[in-house]
Amino acid sequence: MPDRFYIDKEDRPYYQKAVDENIINFKNKNQKEQFLLAMAIGFENEQKRELKSRDGFFFSNYLGSEDKTLINALAIHEHGSTDILANEKEVFNIAEQYASAGIRILVDSINRVQFGKFDKTFEKDLVEMLDSLEDASSLR
Repeated sequence: MPDRFYIDKEDRPYYQKAVDENIINFKNKNQKEQFLLAMAIGFENEQKRELKSRDGFFFSNYLGSEDKTLINALAIHEHGSTDILANEKEVFNIAEQYASAGIRILVDSINRVQFGKFDKTFEKDLVEMLDSLEDASSLR
């Protein structure tokens, strides 16, 4: 297993802006949580971005079992097969690409939304996402 997750060096200011603005309580989240949130936003928006220059962000041993499951599920979805799990480096790479796009989407959203309204907009989006998941699970 690779020993750490990377972000693009160009993404570091985006993470810092999210911390400085304290959007969705970002400054009280550790780097692993920030990364996973960015990754989820990238995945939700079906956006990935290749890393041009890698900058270590957090050690992989900080991942809990639920974190690993989330990252593996994302990689399986992306690859279309569980075969991807044999290549942990590629699993990490997929997560890093989604996080790179996701942090930019998050900060761009901050810049577009009127001051003080982002948290409400983000909350509304999360509620809609949960509703759609509940609708999908009730169809089973």
